[in-house]
Amino acid sequence: MKPRLPLPLALAGLLGLVLLGLLVWLGMTPVAVEAPRPPTVTGARAERGADSPTDDSEAPAAAGEADGRLDERAASAPPPERTRLEGTVEDTDDAPIPGARVRVTVSGSGAPRPRALSARTDALGRYRVDDVRGDVVEVVFSAEGFTTKTLARPALTGAPVARLDATLESDAGIHGIVRGPEGPVAGAVLGLWLAGGRAVTTVAQSDDGGRFALGLPDGEGPYTLKARHPSQGEASVTVDHPGEYVVELPGGGYVEGNVVDADRDPVQVFAVSAEPRARRMMARPVAQSFDAGDGAFRLGPLAAGKYALRAAAEGFQPGEPVEVEVEAGQVRSGVVLVMKASGTLVGRVTDAATRRPIEGALIVPAEWNNGDLAESVGALTDAEGRYRLRALPGKRSSLTVSADGYHALLGGGVLVPPGQSVTRDFALTPQAAGQAPTTELTGIGAVLAPQADGVAISQIVEGGPAASRLSAGDVIVSVDGKATAGLPLGDVANAIRGELGTDVTLVVRRGGAGEPERVVVRRDRVSMPERRPRGRTPHGDPHGDPHVR
Repeated sequence: MKPRLPLPLALAGLLGLVLLGLLVWLGMTPVAVEAPRPPTVTGARAERGADSPTDDSEAPAAAGEADGRLDERAASAPPPERTRLEGTVEDTDDAPIPGARVRVTVSGSGAPRPRALSARTDALGRYRVDDVRGDVVEVVFSAEGFTTKTLARPALTGAPVARLDATLESDAGIHGIVRGPEGPVAGAVLGLWLAGGRAVTTVAQSDDGGRFALGLPDGEGPYTLKARHPSQGEASVTVDHPGEYVVELPGGGYVEGNVVDADRDPVQVFAVSAEPRARRMMARPVAQSFDAGDGAFRLGPLAAGKYALRAAAEGFQPGEPVEVEVEAGQVRSGVVLVMKASGTLVGRVTDAATRRPIEGALIVPAEWNNGDLAESVGALTDAEGRYRLRALPGKRSSLTVSADGYHALLGGGVLVPPGQSVTRDFALTPQAAGQAPTTELTGIGAVLAPQADGVAISQIVEGGPAASRLSAGDVIVSVDGKATAGLPLGDVANAIRGELGTDVTLVVRRGGAGEPERVVVRRDRVSMPERRPRGRTPHGDPHGDPHVR
């Protein structure tokens, strides 16, 4: 007896015979379909790596798709879109240029306007700009000490990554790096000087890597290249030809000490500033805040030189300055700054046009040279425009009131005895759209200059209260009965300033000669153009001209 096939296998064989007979009856022959081959990794995909996602043109054919249809689809598919631009930036000696800037302008790809993309080269001169979709309109390569190279609509090949290298030629000027004891120095100011000390207008500032570039002016040298930094000091080198120069700064020193009150108890929270006594390039005050709880401070590093140190703290008058000298790499210790208790000034700041309260207005003592120090103890108004200031001088002084969207106000005639409270309101004038910033003051509108027998008027502000009562050349002998001879100019100015609508009585000599004459002037708002950045006036007020009263 023959063995029987299992029933399922027999049925499968029978079904196969039926299908074969059907194909013969239809006159067809079976078609062998070759399994699709994996795509070859070449070109752009090779750059991305074999594990990166692939475009449709590289994908295997779907199961059951004929070879002819696959070829037709590949021919009609769009090319891959470019998404990245990369390359290197070198000089004419094939050396990489680190820190070079690459700026790419791209249009199209659905953007309503051209887009600007940028990158900087690394230590090997390499750069990479991502999201470069659309038409590359322009590529600009620039670096300090080299001429800028601009490529309009460069021919780019490769997708999704295109490569574009650039070679930059050295500039005809001078370039180089500023270094300190701990490495490159950012933010140093450099300038060229002629023999005899006359400055040349060419000025630059070192970048984050300490590098700089300056044009070399026409004319005969040699020149002196000076670099200065507020904490790393200053140095100079002789420049007699275009090329690379290195400026080594000596570094800074430190000041250590304590801040105490009148009872010699430590002040816990305070700020200390150091104002350079010498008027040098980039010589500006430096300030730091401290919250150690024991009154101790360590200020620095500071460039070598002489400084006036003073402290500021809420609840105290501005401290009297203490003279110190700082040496590079050294620590000046044992400095004690004594502070006296302050009075309290309260009030509101409102919009001069609508009388509505101004939130976020800043009120600071105007006499402080360092804007950072003043703001560390200044008062901010609340939602109702109210403020409370507890860091006032113990004498007649002025305040600067400022807020975004308003002209700053220099309000004078503020006198708050220690331990007492005084109320004073201020109104700020809104700044119109497109209007240049100004500082308004409540005074008479006269520019003052010191003189042996009093204070001379060097200029009259047009439209101010003094315009109809005084003249340039007049000498002010006294203010409200107090003689001006020998007084600091700031004290005379604060005596002349005062509340809006009040009178000040002056005794003047017309033209600086003749008999003294009594003149009464009513204080009003006087507008002065903003001449310096806020907090950076060299003689006094953080806003406006310090000699205008």
